[in-house]
Amino acid sequence: MGDRVYRVYVAVLLTGVVLGPVVWAALAALDAPGVLAALGTPAFWTLALSAVAITALAALLAGRARGPVVLSPFRTHLVAQGPSPRRHSLRGPFWLAAALPVGVGALLAALPVVALARRGEIAGWLVLGAPVLGVLAGVLVAVCWLAGQVSVGAGWRASGTGPSVSGLLDALSGPVLLRQARRWQAATTALGAGEASAAVETYRAVPSTPRPGRALRTRSAGMPLLFLTRDLVAALRTPWRLLAGTVAILLAVVVAGATTLLPGGLWWLAIGVGSGLGYLGLGVLTDGVRHAVEAGAAPVLYGVGDLQLVGLHALLPLAAAGVLGVCGLMLSALLGGASWSAGLGVAALLLAVAVRIYDAAKPPMPLVLQTPMPTAAGDASGVVIALWQVDALLIATVTPVLVGGLVVVHGAGAVVVLPVVAALVLVVAHRRLAAAR
Repeated sequence: MGDRVYRVYVAVLLTGVVLGPVVWAALAALDAPGVLAALGTPAFWTLALSAVAITALAALLAGRARGPVVLSPFRTHLVAQGPSPRRHSLRGPFWLAAALPVGVGALLAALPVVALARRGEIAGWLVLGAPVLGVLAGVLVAVCWLAGQVSVGAGWRASGTGPSVSGLLDALSGPVLLRQARRWQAATTALGAGEASAAVETYRAVPSTPRPGRALRTRSAGMPLLFLTRDLVAALRTPWRLLAGTVAILLAVVVAGATTLLPGGLWWLAIGVGSGLGYLGLGVLTDGVRHAVEAGAAPVLYGVGDLQLVGLHALLPLAAAGVLGVCGLMLSALLGGASWSAGLGVAALLLAVAVRIYDAAKPPMPLVLQTPMPTAAGDASGVVIALWQVDALLIATVTPVLVGGLVVVHGAGAVVVLPVVAALVLVVAHRRLAAAR
């Protein structure tokens, strides 16, 4: 009982201390005249409906790796082997997990309506109806999330029930529940130890097809073409992961060029989100780089040095960034995107390749970072640890935004800052590789 009361106390405290200022800052940002004018247009509501559909699809895919019903392995074993129907034993964990998308949906739906009501643009009673729509959108996302988890097993068609929440819960596969529970436990244990990369590794897709022997026996005129071909064959062994990465890279440039759809003060949002998508999408194409870094501690084989091996494995992500970036640039032009921000998105993809090499060469977290750092606001060591874990993502997303600000102020010539930052990132990666040998 005491643990539950403490959890409720922490939740209320975090809601007031963290969520309150965030909501107030969001309302202040939405209160700008240009933003209010954009909120009242039909294009905004079309964009909102598209965002709900994309989020539901993403939840469907995410459920295949980690669904909403994930208990501890011991509790999962008891539920899977117990006599109680899963629509009863798993209903509580599902709705507890569904509270996250439901709450986020209600908050995001209420914010623009509140901003419009404060300026008298709409009737005040609509403020009460907007959270209801957000809750319905959150429930839809939660059900899609559960459907993705069910789709890994036999599926609801095998159970003879419709795609309702009760039917989906009954259709959950026991082995799938246990496998996801073990993966989640391993990921949370690694994350608690400060190893975010190990936690992500837990959810990395396993190749679904055997490695073709032809790829190993292939001979080409040059070493670059040989490594490019083999890395591409390795990426094709996880086709869904490769497809998701390819779509993310294309969307990275399209989203970066979508500054024309946003108010003038929010151009940085499109560039930041696009740069983040590009960094995440290149992950499937940089497995060879991670392998090259891991092989750096071993003796040099076949006359290929450590740095040369990293460079050869970097050819595939560089080629993909160039080809897919140009395709995304043309697609952005067809959709009416801004050429300067879309071009910056292509340059951000090349920076993301350098950042991926930098992140792959990252050593284990130094123990000195876990030393308590007492401040007036409490122990700040957790902030330092968090920055250590996400430094690569911050570099890949914040740098293009800063360069975009320079482009807006000083012109297109400011783009030369990106190659300079990429060179500095590669210098740090080189030092890390040299220290690891």
